[in-house]
Amino acid sequence: HPYFVQQELVDFCKDNGIVVTAHSPLGAPGLTSRAFKTDSDPVLMENPTVAAIAKKYGRSAAQVLIRYHLDRGISVIPKSVTPSRIKENFEVLDFSLSKEDLETLASLDRKLRLVGAKLFPTHPYNPDKA
Repeated sequence: HPYFVQQELVDFCKDNGIVVTAHSPLGAPGLTSRAFKTDSDPVLMENPTVAAIAKKYGRSAAQVLIRYHLDRGISVIPKSVTPSRIKENFEVLDFSLSKEDLETLASLDRKLRLVGAKLFPTHPYNPDKA
């Protein structure tokens, strides 16, 4: 997601024929477990920049975030249990984001991992391990 772009890793994977998949490409908005997120973590889908780009294209924030990954050549696994949102998540194949909008979204990078490493703070391969 735009708060954790990891461009160097994405480039490495692409250069080596490795497919990158974005888990929680929407920033895990429904995740409430403190093991993953804290109250102070920003809500990506409420970011004003994301909202402005969504408005520009007449799309939802979720659609813009999904398209952001697709336009970067990254597969996405957005989670939803709501039929209308699942349908909306598929309605991203008839537009692309401009290069400028992709760059704007990438500029939101905060090196912020929202899901994962917080569960295993002592794991030897945890990138956030102190």
